[in-house]
Amino acid sequence: MTNYPITNCALCTSPNIQTQGDFINSPLANNLYANILESMSAAKYPLGLVVCMDCGHVQLSFEVNPVRLFQNYTYKSGISSSFKQHFSQLAKKLDTHYINDRDKCLSVLDVGCNDGCLLDSFLELGYQTFGFEPAKNLMPEINSAHTVINDFFDIEKVAYHSLTNKFELITANNVFAHTRNLSGFALAASNCLSEDGIFVFEVQYLKPLIEQGLFDMIYHEHTSYHHLMPLVKILPKYGLNVFDAELIFTHGGSLRVYCSKDERQISQSALEILSSEKRFFGDNPSELVKKVQEFYFNAKQNIDELDSLLMSLIPSKNMLWAYTSPAKATTWISALSPMISASIQFIIDDSDLKQNQFLPGTSAPIISSSKAENIFSDHENFLNNSVGIIFAWNIFDSLRDKLIEHRLGSGRFIVPMPRPRMIQLF
Repeated sequence: MTNYPITNCALCTSPNIQTQGDFINSPLANNLYANILESMSAAKYPLGLVVCMDCGHVQLSFEVNPVRLFQNYTYKSGISSSFKQHFSQLAKKLDTHYINDRDKCLSVLDVGCNDGCLLDSFLELGYQTFGFEPAKNLMPEINSAHTVINDFFDIEKVAYHSLTNKFELITANNVFAHTRNLSGFALAASNCLSEDGIFVFEVQYLKPLIEQGLFDMIYHEHTSYHHLMPLVKILPKYGLNVFDAELIFTHGGSLRVYCSKDERQISQSALEILSSEKRFFGDNPSELVKKVQEFYFNAKQNIDELDSLLMSLIPSKNMLWAYTSPAKATTWISALSPMISASIQFIIDDSDLKQNQFLPGTSAPIISSSKAENIFSDHENFLNNSVGIIFAWNIFDSLRDKLIEHRLGSGRFIVPMPRPRMIQLF
């Protein structure tokens, strides 16, 4: 499979799509490089949005071969204490509210199980735990008590492994937005579910992304940008009926959707979300297109504001560094002036999968907190004049205590979103 501009909707497969143009070219966000030359010469691909004029689904304009994106993956769910807690709460909630027959052996399938963080929580609750995970490098990170298939999730794999009607619960967190073949994914989930089972997935939510101009949430792994209206309309074609939905706070605002094979009464929570979307996005895709165009305008404003703020620091001999290297960091760096990325001295990230590598498009090495502490202690001028950029702004509240505890740098930090601002922590 090669890389190419899309010609049909990822959700309903209609060819009736309207592109809004590409706003930047960017390297693949989580594809880190072993040396500076590879990083600086990383291939770039268009980033832009397309609206389906039939179902209203919003998606990327360009598809990159998923093998390049996901077979070697540098993000680990378990590295974040907030996400570990999030998954633990999710497992307990699903077990408490959606499991009826507790006398039989219960099975859960987590699609895109990453390092097995969510499966660990289900294992503690007594479930038989299964997963699909395409990243070969993550397989050693997963508890051997889980049965995990190292592959992409599709109909053929489900049939090959005899998984039909097997699972009371299927979960997919930040995965249903990472595949172009949403119809094949949904059919596979439907086939794997037991007759009274539920499929629960979390996706970044389109509405706050549009409202706040959160353009850094857009990168090539995120092929789809979901809202509830198209899902309620299209998923029944694939044997899944949406009966509940709720808004959650991960990734700057996410949507959790509950589906079953049978038809159930749709919840008040889902109805309220649908009503809110209708007021915001309008009654037809043409109105949604206008919202996406507004998003492009707001995104450009955010980019210009951060660019101006960072460029103003460089002549004053402020030393720039960055804290955390999430996928959104690559989108930011691709959008900012080249002088800014060239001025970033290093990026701190405590994931051992990322250290001693380079974020694509930069000459800044990714290092551990302990190594950064040594750099600051050895270079007083750098310590006093440093400014840290918090690329993982969406979890800044959980990072704040760690930053204060380790007293990294001068205590001055820039948080890029929802609007760029500088803060003094200590």
